[in-house]
Order: sequence, then structure tokens, then C-alpha cells
Amino acid sequence: SSDLPELQPAPKPYRISEAMAFPEQEIADMEGLLEEESPQPEPTGFPRRLAALGASLALCGVAAVAWSQRDLMQASAVDVVGLASVPDGCFKKGMFYTGPHLMPGTVKSLEESAEACQSKCAGQDGCAHFTFWPDGGCLLTTNSSYLKASGYHFSQVTIGPKDCSDLAEFEEFSPEGVSFCEAQAIYNGPSAGAGECQLKCDEASNCEYYSIWSTGGQNWCKLTENCDTVGEQKGHRITIHKKKPKAEVQAAISAPAPAPEAAVAAKAGANGTACSAYPACVAVGISEGSCCPNDAGVALGCCNGFPPAVQVVTVAAGTECSAFKGCVALNLTEGGCCPTATGIRLGCCDA
Repeated sequence: SSDLPELQPAPKPYRISEAMAFPEQEIADMEGLLEEESPQPEPTGFPRRLAALGASLALCGVAAVAWSQRDLMQASAVDVVGLASVPDGCFKKGMFYTGPHLMPGTVKSLEESAEACQSKCAGQDGCAHFTFWPDGGCLLTTNSSYLKASGYHFSQVTIGPKDCSDLAEFEEFSPEGVSFCEAQAIYNGPSAGAGECQLKCDEASNCEYYSIWSTGGQNWCKLTENCDTVGEQKGHRITIHKKKPKAEVQAAISAPAPAPEAAVAAKAGANGTACSAYPACVAVGISEGSCCPNDAGVALGCCNGFPPAVQVVTVAAGTECSAFKGCVALNLTEGGCCPTATGIRLGCCDA
């Protein structure tokens, strides 16, 4: 199909123009990124996507160039972990909302945490999501804004919805391969990554599946209402995810925890519980009190008698591996080889 991405080679390091380069100083906010804000690019063919993504791919390029120079966090979106009371997958890093980056009638505020920024969004009429910057900057946005990938300077940027309780959950429908959903696209265009594509599907009430291309370091997202038919694009890396029914998700959340299994009382050994009644326990110096089981209800290993004797394997004279140069060359120097204890003559014996 002409509206699907064409195969692109792995990108070479980008030459970032002066207009797209990050400021020299280590700034923590993103004002420089947003000065040349542009409307969301319309989904077009994959060959034209570099122009459509503009600064977004340039930022990813900065990360690609710097990757070999220093140990950096990936700029691609990742789930934020370690935030109290935030469900897994609700907040994500490495992206920011733009086009516009601030909802009309609001201003940037300074908040102590991403959770505080989310609370501010929840209390603002019309706010759909937020971007929280490392300097504490909190920007609220509506559904008219869209996501872009941030560069490595801004890998700690956090985004999230106004409320985590209504987020959809997704499961893998088709593992990474060459398959994608052929149904009519709700959205079909460039993407900041799998996390952004998932959020876009979550926001679209009629989206049930998303196909994400990640070929050559570039991302393409297609949202569909169904995946009754599957197409293929050879040479691509594509994964399909399916939205879980909300009733199923809510049932899993509200399901009561299984009752703990009742403890089973340990039975006394064949000779009773006293350690002195078991020769194996006495042999290792345990002769006082209870062993089978002990006061904690645990039966010691000596209650089962003495361990079986270790079988000593005798190597017949003339069969030793060390006596045959071919076996020694294979680092076979222990035991018998010609033949082995089971009667098998190894090939190295005749080398």
C-alpha cells in the first residue's frame, strides 16, 4: 500500500544544523525546543517522513551521535518506575507534548514532582495530559497537542495523562516480525516510538490495535479498529498490540486476592520426633531435642537416613584418556576413554 512506510536503511549519524542544535549550556527546560513549534505533521509516505518529523528526528539524531561518546539514557520513551501510587505504564519518559506545548489560558508552573503536575492537570478543565520537565516546569496540554521524542539532553522529561485510572492496557497480538493490521487506518504516520503510538491508541476510543514499525531506527505508527486481515512488509520490524477490554482490566484489578493456603502440619517421622532416634542425625552430632520435625515444624534431612554411598568408578589399566594423544589433544585427560566406563570407545582413541 502506498501509505505504508518504505524500507529505509539504518540511519547514519545526523548532521545537526545550527538551527536544530541544542543550546551549548545544559539547560533543564525545553523552551529552545518549542520556539519553532509547528503543527502536527499529516501522515504521509515513509520516504517523506524525515521532512514531516523535522526537529523530532533531529533530536533523536543528537542522541545517536552522542551515544558512542558518553553513557546516556535512551531518548526513546520508557515507562517511569519508582513513582509512588503511579500504575506501571502510566507515566513515560523521553517525550513531550507540543503543537501547542501549552493549553490556552494556562501558564507554566513549577511543581515538585510529576505527580503534582498531574494533580494540577486533573484540576484544570480541558486538560488532557501534561509534560513535566527536570527543572520542575509543568505544562498542561489538551488533546490538540501531540507527542515528540526528546533528545538526550531531555531524557528525563516525563509525560502522563490527567488520570491514570482510565488508561487502557495492551497485550502483544503479534510478535516482532513483518506483519501489520491491514484495516482502515485511524491514524497512519510518523511516531515518537512505541510508547507514543500506544498513548495515541488509548486516546482514540475506536482504536483497538496499533502496529508499530521500528525499522532502521525510525518509527511509524498505524492505528486500526480491527485486525481481521494482516499484511506483510518484508525487511521491516513490526509489532502489533491489542487493547485489552476495559471490563477484563477492571475485573483483574478488583478481583480479590487468593486466600493463603492453610499450613500443613509436619508429620512425625517413622521413629518419632526425637533426634536421638535417628542414627543419621546422631552421626552428625545432633542428638538432643526434636528433629523429625523440629519445634519449627521442619523435618531435617537426617530424618531420611544416611545419604547413599558415592560410587567410585574404577578406570581399567590401558583405558585412561591420558594415555591416548588424540584424547589429550581434545583436553580429555580424566577417567577412561578407550573404552569409557559404559563400554564406548571414543573416536580420539584411534587419532
